[in-house]
Amino acid sequence: MVMVGNYGVGKSCLVRRYIENSYRPTESSTIGTAFHETLFFPKQPPAPPGQIADPLFPIKVQLWDTAGAERYRALAPMYLRGAEVIALVYDDTTESRDNLPSLMKMIHENAPTAVVGLMMNKCDLIQNVPHSNVEQLMPDYNFQVSAQTGEGVHTSFNRLLSAAVVMREEHVAPTESIHLDSPMYGGQSTNPTQRTEKRYQCC
Repeated sequence: MVMVGNYGVGKSCLVRRYIENSYRPTESSTIGTAFHETLFFPKQPPAPPGQIADPLFPIKVQLWDTAGAERYRALAPMYLRGAEVIALVYDDTTESRDNLPSLMKMIHENAPTAVVGLMMNKCDLIQNVPHSNVEQLMPDYNFQVSAQTGEGVHTSFNRLLSAAVVMREEHVAPTESIHLDSPMYGGQSTNPTQRTEKRYQCC
């Protein structure tokens, strides 16, 4: 999963809220890319009548938090290629909203099959969230979230990851090996790990 968005929209704060359920008002700016890992537990779908549902294993999620500063923008495509889930984060500022079309274009060019969701962060600071053309970019996965209060964070992450699991089940046989194409170099890591080949339950 890759986090993309302008500088200062709160990508790192959202990642911290999702993984640790905590918030730092003075979160340091990401330099290059930060790497995190967590486990996602998909919901067990109901089994057909007379059958036993296959057990679902926890999925290891690799989270790549890309820097939003312009000088690091050229690094983003490297992390987008091979990504299965992408969160495009913005806030209620003109600069952040105006930059969404170019970021969407970059995502479609480098990760055309990924599940993409829009997250408007800092919704707790807005009394009446205005409707705009932004929502039309991604009507199925459009979330209003707050890293500070936690509102909508776990719901949005889990919905995007669940959608990716469904897509994988439809296109990949359970016994087929999956190689993750996410890069493992060039970023600051809060939980470094070596790249390994994973089976079906890895994301």
